[in-house]
Amino acid sequence: MKQSKRIGKSAKYLIANDLIHSITGIFLSTFLVAYFLKITNENIIQIALYYIIVNITSGIGTLLIGHLIKNKPKVKIRIFLLSIALRAIFILFIIILEEKLASNFIIVAIFYGLSELLFWSTHETIFIGVTTNDNRQNYVSIKKSYLKYSK
Repeated sequence: MKQSKRIGKSAKYLIANDLIHSITGIFLSTFLVAYFLKITNENIIQIALYYIIVNITSGIGTLLIGHLIKNKPKVKIRIFLLSIALRAIFILFIIILEEKLASNFIIVAIFYGLSELLFWSTHETIFIGVTTNDNRQNYVSIKKSYLKYSK
C-alpha cells in the first residue's frame, strides 16, 4: 500500500523552525556585519576574526557532536532544542552588549558557532525521521515556497 504524500505534524513544525531560522539568519548576515562595521570603526580584521572563530567552532564541534548523535540518536531532539536556545542567547548578546560587542566578539562568535553546529548537525537527521520517501519532495516544495516568501 502506498503511503500518503502529505507531510505530518512534525514535518510542519520543522518547516516552521526552518522559517524562523531563515528569517533570523537574514538579520544576522546583513544587520550584524553592518553593525560590526559601525562599532569597530570599519575594522574588517575583527569581522574576519569573528567569522573564523564561528567556522572553527562549527567545524570542530560538528566532528564531536556527530559522534555523539551517532552513538546516542535519542539525544538529537534535545540538541536541536539547545541550538534554538543558543541562537536566542546569541541574539540577546547582540542586543544587551550593544557597543561592547566589539570587545566581546569572541564569546558571541563561539555562541553563534555552537548554535549553528547544533542546529545543522541535528536538522538533517530529524528531517529524515519526519519524512518518508513518498512525501519528501512535497516537504521540500512547501519549505522552499515558504522560504521564498519570507525573504
